[in-house]
Amino acid sequence: MTDRELAAAGEVLLFDPAFLNPRYDGTLWVCASPEDVYAQGINAVCFLPGRGPEDLKRCRPFLNQFDCLFVAVAEEKARKALAGELRSAALGKPVWVPPGQSFRGCASLAELKSRHGTEALESLPMDAVELPAYGLIDLSDVDVEEGGRRAVAVSGISTLDGAIGGFGEGELSVWTGRRGEGKSTLLSQLLLEAIDQGERVFAYSGELPKKLFKRWTLVQAAGSANLTALTDPVTGRTDYAVDAMKRRRIDEWWRGRYFLYDLEIASAHDEGSVLSMMDYANLRYGCKVFLVDNAMTMRFRQGSDSDYYRAQSAFVGRLSEFAKRHSCHVHLVAHPRKSEGKALAADDVGGSGDIVNRADNAFAIERLPEAAAEQSGYTARLSILKNRQFGARKTVGLTFLEDCRRFSGLDGVLGQKHYGWENGECVQQIVELPPDGNDPWETSHEST
Repeated sequence: MTDRELAAAGEVLLFDPAFLNPRYDGTLWVCASPEDVYAQGINAVCFLPGRGPEDLKRCRPFLNQFDCLFVAVAEEKARKALAGELRSAALGKPVWVPPGQSFRGCASLAELKSRHGTEALESLPMDAVELPAYGLIDLSDVDVEEGGRRAVAVSGISTLDGAIGGFGEGELSVWTGRRGEGKSTLLSQLLLEAIDQGERVFAYSGELPKKLFKRWTLVQAAGSANLTALTDPVTGRTDYAVDAMKRRRIDEWWRGRYFLYDLEIASAHDEGSVLSMMDYANLRYGCKVFLVDNAMTMRFRQGSDSDYYRAQSAFVGRLSEFAKRHSCHVHLVAHPRKSEGKALAADDVGGSGDIVNRADNAFAIERLPEAAAEQSGYTARLSILKNRQFGARKTVGLTFLEDCRRFSGLDGVLGQKHYGWENGECVQQIVELPPDGNDPWETSHEST
C-alpha cells in the first residue's frame, strides 16, 4: 500500500498504518470509535469526525486493497444504518454484517474484548451475513405477480393507446415536431385526459406566459359546444372564448389537480429549479404526469456548445431518473433538426442523440399539407418513433378542431368529448344564475 493511498484514506478514516495488511484476510473492519479500532487492531478503521460512507470515493485505491467490509458496530440501530450506507457507497465491495447476539450484550468491541477475550472478536465474522453489492439483485426476488407495467394515463386516442399500452409509470416520452405543428397543443390535451382519469399533473411551459397558457387550456377543456365565437371587426379573425360561468366550473374541476410552473420567478428556466419543483409537486400534491415544454428553453450551466449538449443530455437523464424514482410519467418536448421535405425520424430530434436513447418512447407530430390532408382524410399524423415496452412502430392519423384546439383520432371521439367539469366533478357546487340575474363574480373574481 503506497504512501499516497494511505494519505488519501487518512483524510476520511482513522487507522494505524502499522496494523494494516490487506493480505492478512482481505477484510476491512469498520468500527464505531477509535477505542474499537484499537481493540481490534489489524485492518480496523473508523470514520473521522465529519466524515462518513459518502466520502469513501476519495480513497478508492485504498479500499481496492481489501476484498470486503465488515461492520464491527455493536449497537443494533447504528450497525444497520452503517451497513446500509456502506452498501450504497462502498464502490461495489461486499458488506458483511454480524447478528446482534454475536456481541453478547456488549456495547462496543472494546467491552467485548475486555469481558470475553480476543477469541470473542475473532468469532464475530463467523455468523456474519453478506449484503450483496448495492444495485445487484437476485432475479428470483423480483415480484411481478401484481402485474407488470402500469399505465399512469392513456391518451384517449384508441389507435395510439392500443399500440403503446398507454403512458407507463416510470417512463419518459420525448415529443418532437416542427414549430407550429401541434406538439404543445396535443400535450396540453394529454394533461387534460390525465386529469379526467383522476391523476394530478404538472406543467412547465417555457414559452407561454401563464395567462395565455390558461386561455388555450380552457378552450380545450370546454370543447366546441361550450365556446363563443368572437370576430374581430377590424381584422375579421374569429377567436373562441369560454364564458365566465363555465370558466369557474372548469377551475373547480381542475383545482388541486393541475399545477403550472410560474415563469415569473427569477430561476424559472434553471434546470435545478424545475426539477426541484417537480419533486415538490409529486411529494406534496401527488402529481403523476409531468410536462416539460421544452428542452430548448432550459437554462443549463455550460460554456461551449459541446458542454451545452452534454448538459442537455444529463438533464434528460435526470428526467428519466425522476420518472422511475417516483413511478410517474414525464413528457418532454424537443424540437427537431432542420429536415424539410421528409417525415421526421428519431435521429431528427435536436440536440444530443442521447435524448432519444434515454427515452422510453419517442413521438413526432406533423401537420399535413392541404392536398395531402384531403387525400388521406386526416389533417395531422402522429408517428411512434420508439417504444421500449412493445417495440411499436406506427403512424396514427389525427384530425384537428380549430375552434377548441383539440386533436382527435379518426373516430372523432376526443373532438366531442365532455370532460368531468360538465358531469358535476367539481370541488364546489356551482349555482347557475337566471339570464337576468346579477353575477357577483363578474367583476371581482372573473378568471383570466
